[in-house]
Amino acid sequence: MVLANFAFLILEIYPEVVTNEDNEELLALEDKYLNMLKPAYNILTKAGSSFGYKHTEEDRQKMSDNYSQDRRDRIGALNKGKTLSDEVKALIQKAALARHR
Repeated sequence: MVLANFAFLILEIYPEVVTNEDNEELLALEDKYLNMLKPAYNILTKAGSSFGYKHTEEDRQKMSDNYSQDRRDRIGALNKGKTLSDEVKALIQKAALARHR
């Protein structure tokens, strides 16, 4: 796994607070992007497959310890200077135009 292969993008903003009632809608949206973009590094290929999973207190502490200011700065710098391929730009544009307003 090469960090340079990753990009952090917001594909769509879900305007609602996620509840048990609208969770199916959000899972369908996630599935749409998983199917459309076919991310190579994604372990879970079906949206919601880990929904409701609770990390142990030990795991949460490890994640908290690992997320230092230095790490946040490095993550924030990952996309600086990167450009998206025309194919990815077209997929993002298509998804944006298909959104329900």
